[in-house]
Amino acid sequence: VGDGDFSWSRAVAVSFQPDFAKKLLATVLDSSKERHRKYGLPSHSHMRALRHAHAEVRHEIDATALSAGELGEGFDFVVFNFPHVGSD
Repeated sequence: VGDGDFSWSRAVAVSFQPDFAKKLLATVLDSSKERHRKYGLPSHSHMRALRHAHAEVRHEIDATALSAGELGEGFDFVVFNFPHVGSD
């Protein structure tokens, strides 16, 4: 949760066995438009690579205010590397 431009999630997806990405859920706080404004074309490339690897990508997920079951259930790991405080 809380990836900014999907670069970390992409690195994880390509660093492990091919089937691992199918179990990966990458989230960002920003909307798709806001993410693109902040991070530009590279973030779009990261997102496309994740989707190509069959990872799930979601925008507008506030990891500091998740409700029970909002992202599904049965996660082995949840990684929150760089919490976004909601400002630029």
